[in-house]
Amino acid sequence: MREILFRGKKLGTNKWIYGDFKREANLCYIEERYIEYYEKAMVIPETVGQHTCLPFDIYEGDIIESYLHPNAIYVVLWNEHQCCFSAIDKYEYDLYSDELFKYNSLNNKRNITPDWILKFQFGVIGNIHDNPELMKEK
Repeated sequence: MREILFRGKKLGTNKWIYGDFKREANLCYIEERYIEYYEKAMVIPETVGQHTCLPFDIYEGDIIESYLHPNAIYVVLWNEHQCCFSAIDKYEYDLYSDELFKYNSLNNKRNITPDWILKFQFGVIGNIHDNPELMKEK
């Protein structure tokens, strides 16, 4: 069985925590896993992202860059239309809040696969929450 891991920034400390995601009413929690118990912490909802379950440490909201093509910078997002993680160009990310753009855009985006990551030698260079400056033009 596949283990699904989430991360989110803890409310009050702004530190990343990892574990199971829970939503109760309007509150979001991450239950951190320890050997004999779980510790539940409230998180900032906008920062919650799922691990891609690829053999790389990539989460939803991460910014990835190709080491072969330094201007190829993408944001990792969950694609509801194709039920997978996709990469959206950093220049299109600001338009992502528009529902029509999101629908049309994500239908034409590449699904993130281990082969694609390896072929273009992508690596995580930050995330949209800690490194918004990476989203600006160079």
